[in-house]
Amino acid sequence: MDNTVMVERACVDCFRQSPPTNTSYTLISAKYGWRLTRSRTVSGELQAEWRCPECWRRYKHSTAGA
Repeated sequence: MDNTVMVERACVDCFRQSPPTNTSYTLISAKYGWRLTRSRTVSGELQAEWRCPECWRRYKHSTAGA
């Protein structure tokens, strides 16, 4: 019996779905160019923000001077 769970994530900017991965340890950033950043919510909790390659380039460019 295969207990593999396929997971997709959505880009926080354009909502595009990531390629399916079979565990949380699959590196979609290395293979597909998706990038993960973490930020704090207003309540202080950490949240994960996945970005597709196109949105990552825009995000990186917009935060380069910050």
